[in-house]
Amino acid sequence: MLSALLIFFVAPVAAANPCTNGSFEAVAPDGRPVDWEILNQGEIITTDAHTGKRALRLVRVADDPIPETGLNRRWQPRSGEQGAMIDRLGGGIEFWYKAVAATHSNLHIQVIPMDETAFETGPYRAEFTVPTAHVGDGAWQRGRLKYDCSAYPEVK
Repeated sequence: MLSALLIFFVAPVAAANPCTNGSFEAVAPDGRPVDWEILNQGEIITTDAHTGKRALRLVRVADDPIPETGLNRRWQPRSGEQGAMIDRLGGGIEFWYKAVAATHSNLHIQVIPMDETAFETGPYRAEFTVPTAHVGDGAWQRGRLKYDCSAYPEVK
């Protein structure tokens, strides 16, 4: 009873990638990917990668008391500092994922808007939901997520 998702982020070929270490190739001494924070648990870095040598594996165990498992860009909430968060109000994120298993179809990639204090703001979250047909198929799939926070002046 678990959910597992392997992720590898890439930028569109024509644009410079504002998402540092999107491939998770840079790893800190503690084994965590540079510029990323893991929520909850899992095999942090795996060699089952789409390209390169690494990917990130997130695992959620059934009956886990923590309500979510995920990945965020590294930042200090309410610090007023950007940290490693993406600085674009709009654009797109392209990524590769392999949905190994899921006890439900609640696997998402999201863009979460932050205010000037570095805390979530507004009613807007862009979201990509992993299709249930991809769960357990053993294949790497390409995901694309467009987002546009330009209509929300509180988003920085």
